[in-house]
Order: sequence, then structure tokens, then C-alpha cells
Amino acid sequence: MLTENENKVVKTMLAVMTEKLGGTPRRPPPTEIAHCFALACERCDFIATEESANRILQAVAAQLVDLTATVDRLKARRRGEVHAKKPAEKLAAGESVP
Repeated sequence: MLTENENKVVKTMLAVMTEKLGGTPRRPPPTEIAHCFALACERCDFIATEESANRILQAVAAQLVDLTATVDRLKARRRGEVHAKKPAEKLAAGESVP
């Protein structure tokens, strides 16, 4: 469970990633993710411990997976596909998940 300050960093990090990466359809390298994390912590005046950093990065990753799945479902609907597979279904079928 995240603290209020950690949640604030998660939201700020997502905003920073949106600013820095824009709409680029690529997976950012670890150095760019670390830079976004550092900027978010700085903007929130938050000093992360190893444990809090792990919680924050896991929360950001989960939100990004959810957003990716939502975008995939919307694209599938736009293409006329009735039932787009959810990430768990893709994994179970041996397909890659972005």
C-alpha cells in the first residue's frame, strides 16, 4: 500500500513521463525512467528509500500496463474486433504483451 506522498510521486512521475516522452510509441530505456523518477521526487520534495522507490515504480508500471491494455482495446474496437484479448489472456495464449 502506498502512502499519500508515494501516490503523489506516482501521479507526478506519470505526468513527467508524458511531458518527456510525449506520444512516442517506444519503451523508454531505464536511464530515462530513472530520470523521470528523479524529477518526480524532486518536484514532490520526496526522498525515496529503496522500499518506497520499489513501491512507486511498481505502481507506475501497473498503471502503464493498464493504460496500454485500454489503448489496445480501443484500437481493436476501432478496427471492428469485438473481443480484444486482455493482457492475462494474451500471456496465457503465449502471446507477447507490450
